Amino acid sequence: MELPHPLLKPVPDLWKAPIESWELQLRASGYTARTIETRLRHIRRIARGLRVPDPRAVSSDQLLTWCGTQQWMAETRHAHYTSLRLFFKHLYGDDDNPAKILPTVRRTGGIPHPTPEDVLIQALNTADDRTELILLLAGQCGLRAFEIAKVHRNDLTYDLLGMCLTVRGKGGKERSIPVEDLWLGNRILAVSSTNGGFLFPGSIDGHLSPRWVSVVASQVLPSPWTLHTLRHRFATRSFSNGGKDIIAVQEMLGHASLATTRRYTMTDDEAHRTAVRGALVQV
Repeated sequence: MELPHPLLKPVPDLWKAPIESWELQLRASGYTARTIETRLRHIRRIARGLRVPDPRAVSSDQLLTWCGTQQWMAETRHAHYTSLRLFFKHLYGDDDNPAKILPTVRRTGGIPHPTPEDVLIQALNTADDRTELILLLAGQCGLRAFEIAKVHRNDLTYDLLGMCLTVRGKGGKERSIPVEDLWLGNRILAVSSTNGGFLFPGSIDGHLSPRWVSVVASQVLPSPWTLHTLRHRFATRSFSNGGKDIIAVQEMLGHASLATTRRYTMTDDEAHRTAVRGALVQV
């Protein structure tokens, strides 16, 4: 008999109250709604997959065995392990936490994968007005899908040097992105003014869902290029053409770690040669 997919199974009854209690703790701790939903999704998936009816009966060996059977990428594994440690810490505290046995996940540095200029230009030439704005906000401003989805007219402000876009990123952290393309800034003002404030109106709290933003972009971007590789394009171009200030690129992307920004930013061959020339022995 074929078993149903884990995501189609109900969460076991004895898991429901601890998960709800943990959700309240996460909210009280100031986690964003997006982070809370991600953490809850991880634990619900594990509750369905473990086949242990009571979370208080879960052993370290059971967690290790089940997690070891999952074909996860390193980042996904790291995120699930973090959720497990937090959930079982909520149940037991630090001393008896069965998730403490889970190993540290080695996350290798990824290779930058910026969308090529000709691909972006072709996509812009075939995009409708809405899709064009999505592509530019990712490739020219470095926004994530969920950040693009929530762009609002009130997010456009001015500093001493010109127009800026206030972005609320991961963890609710705000950053200010200079809008150097005045056509883009004016388009945001014009379109959002006719849509009740949101640039991309929809049914998720008044705006499009992040998933649908990604889908819209993928309709004009050929595989393997995506909204995410447009962020790599932003990182690479802003570093190469913007004074090679990696800290500024990090701040514009909203990364907490410089190591993450380096995984987005491709340096060109000329930069490598310039670096080597700087080390030549002067005879």
